[in-house]
Amino acid sequence: MQQHNGTITVTQEQFEEETRQLKADVERSDRLKELEDNPIFKELFLERYLKEEPQRITSLLALSVQNNSNNGQNSQRMLSRESLDNQLMGISQFAHYCRIIHNMGHAAADQLAHREVVDSEDDTTEE
Repeated sequence: MQQHNGTITVTQEQFEEETRQLKADVERSDRLKELEDNPIFKELFLERYLKEEPQRITSLLALSVQNNSNNGQNSQRMLSRESLDNQLMGISQFAHYCRIIHNMGHAAADQLAHREVVDSEDDTTEE
């Protein structure tokens, strides 16, 4: 990529590589959407792991806090709380990763659509 007078120019090779990457991002997002539409994936991950499991862990955390305030803190309870916090963090990171895949796929699809419009406009001006 080079910049001249505020205009960025890319080589044909760079443009083609970026197009391949954009198409890969769209494909990855489409694959995730297919998974999300799968009833087994939906039950195991979207319902149980991303919705029910955080509720279960949060309940356990509340019990842990209650037990610690009643009985004092010991290292085993602290480790348990840390483990529960880590589990919640993992669930959150998985959900975030899925959102990133979707967001990148949507952005890539928009960029590819924009490129097609620009290409078709260039074809009409050349005629």
